[in-house]
Amino acid sequence: MKRLIGAMVAAISLVALAGSAIAAKEKSQLAVKVDPAFWEKPLNKIGLLGISYPISNDAMMAEIVPDLINGTLQDQGEFTLLYPDDIRMAAERGGFKQAYDTLIRVWLSRGEIDPPSLATVQAAVGLDAIVGVELTHWEQHKLDFSEEGYSTTTVGLRSRLWSVSDRILLWEASLVKVGKSPPYDPSGSSASDASGTSRQTVKTVPDPPKYEDIAEDVVLEVIGSYPKPEDKDRLTREAKKKKKKEAGR
Repeated sequence: MKRLIGAMVAAISLVALAGSAIAAKEKSQLAVKVDPAFWEKPLNKIGLLGISYPISNDAMMAEIVPDLINGTLQDQGEFTLLYPDDIRMAAERGGFKQAYDTLIRVWLSRGEIDPPSLATVQAAVGLDAIVGVELTHWEQHKLDFSEEGYSTTTVGLRSRLWSVSDRILLWEASLVKVGKSPPYDPSGSSASDASGTSRQTVKTVPDPPKYEDIAEDVVLEVIGSYPKPEDKDRLTREAKKKKKKEAGR
């Protein structure tokens, strides 16, 4: 009976520990796909759609993420970048407000590009490509004082670039990153003073990493993977290798 009770206690402890590490398991490597057509398209004028956010009541998303994305994307090449307000105002001046509203509504609700509205907006704006960015993960987990492990901050981002003329998906990149606090062990909560008397100490549960720090890392990796001329040979080889591997399945 004692062995059974001990096994049950151990099992419960493992479940509790696993529960505290759920966010930490949501981790992925940077995934990048580049269509060969990317290198053939003149990408001189790129428009940025509004950022799609996960369902959350956290104002920090809108305070932190847009500026990071705008600045990082602008640094990726010699193209002219039009921000969402630029596209909206150009569409409204051309009398295409309804088409713009439809384009944004479909993008934000379904993560897709609506061809008719894009074609109409294109007539007013004259874009070569359009970028859609989605914030896929935005969450924090702080350990309870009785849990062992890490407090975590999880941020995920996905970016996609379409050619406006034929809506080919030219570039896609995504990453989910889990930032961890220093490790915490609630069992080490007792200490001895100079007289050798044991006394209890209160250990502070570490806070999760700051959203700003993890978001900056994720944006730099995802948006920073925008293909550069020097990447062409490497990315082309990787695409051919992957296509060959998939054909052999």
